[in-house]
Amino acid sequence: MRPTFFSAEQYLKQRRPIDPVRCFRSSAIERAVSWFQSHFSGQLIYAVKANMTPDVVQLIAQNGVRNFDVASLTEVDLIYHGVQGANLFYMNPVKSRAHIRSAYYDYGVRCFSIDHVDELEKILTVTEQAKDLTIFVRLHCDDSGSVLPLGKKYGAEGQQAIELLKLVRQRCERLGVTFHVGSQAMHAERFGEAIRYAGDLVRRAGVMAELLNVGGGFPIFYKDGDPVDLTSYMSNIEQSLEALTMVQ
Repeated sequence: MRPTFFSAEQYLKQRRPIDPVRCFRSSAIERAVSWFQSHFSGQLIYAVKANMTPDVVQLIAQNGVRNFDVASLTEVDLIYHGVQGANLFYMNPVKSRAHIRSAYYDYGVRCFSIDHVDELEKILTVTEQAKDLTIFVRLHCDDSGSVLPLGKKYGAEGQQAIELLKLVRQRCERLGVTFHVGSQAMHAERFGEAIRYAGDLVRRAGVMAELLNVGGGFPIFYKDGDPVDLTSYMSNIEQSLEALTMVQ
């Protein structure tokens, strides 16, 4: 059993380490998971890239999270062997053929993300036109105001996105839509805008999507001026989802 200390200061005073030390704050992780479970009406997906330390992943799973966003085959392997019965979502929209093949055949991954027709064709070819795929079309969205924007890196938009939505609907078992408003997103309204934009593209494509992934990027407190209350983010998401449902 690992020793327990009530603060980093206590550990330093007692142990006086000369090598780097990793501290594991289990209570902080449990509070974070509990907060999202209480305030978000959808299913939680943990992005493994945020912290893939096995202790962290195990504690998150023990607190009821069964869905994991994996961005590499290393992360796929970690969750597959570390969390029994986990649902794997390979949400990196650019993957090698070898990694797609291994994810599908060796680890049973059935959910992938794309933002270009070439990636769709790659997945379908590697999986031999599999009929059990769930494909999320990743959309470009307004990520201004985030500390780390991702819009220039990923995401289909406009007519390209509409055509992708149609193709996935025709060729895959389930269609999903996803976006990311940027890491450390400082404006809650970006989530609502992205949800409404996704709904508009789905309607213009004339298709039905079974799944919507609202991404991540929720901010945490780093310094004075950073937002610390996520309630407005949840309200923005819920209100936009309700409006989307009413329109459909």
